[in-house]
Amino acid sequence: MGFYVGWNMHDSIKTVLVVEDEDAVRGLLRTLLRLAGYSVLTCSDGAEALDLMAARGGVVHLLITDINLGPDMDGIELAEALRAAQTGMKVLYISGHEEPDRLAPSLASGSARFLMKPFTPGAFRESTSALLAEEALISLGSAS
Repeated sequence: MGFYVGWNMHDSIKTVLVVEDEDAVRGLLRTLLRLAGYSVLTCSDGAEALDLMAARGGVVHLLITDINLGPDMDGIELAEALRAAQTGMKVLYISGHEEPDRLAPSLASGSARFLMKPFTPGAFRESTSALLAEEALISLGSAS
């Protein structure tokens, strides 16, 4: 766990929303992200995430979502709904199943990545850091 301390300390605090139906995975991701210095919100399904975002407002820099969340809404549909309200949000899709056809449009935009479960802490760190670094570059570019 000490490997993650300081990973985000040079950046302003970013907010990450984790939507994962497995309690253990959601808890682990929350812990890793908090140790890295991120502000972390967690939900167990898409409906809960939509309700949270409607009530909370504010910016979420990165959505980390399992693709297979349950029968009502999957992670791809959730990402589309949240990005309709916040177009600059980056997305990290995670799943134990590859779904290249369904993910192709999101991944082609360059503002999303896919990480296959199980993944290593290093692969998770690289994916989240890369997406948030891209977000920071976009913010700097729009400030000028």
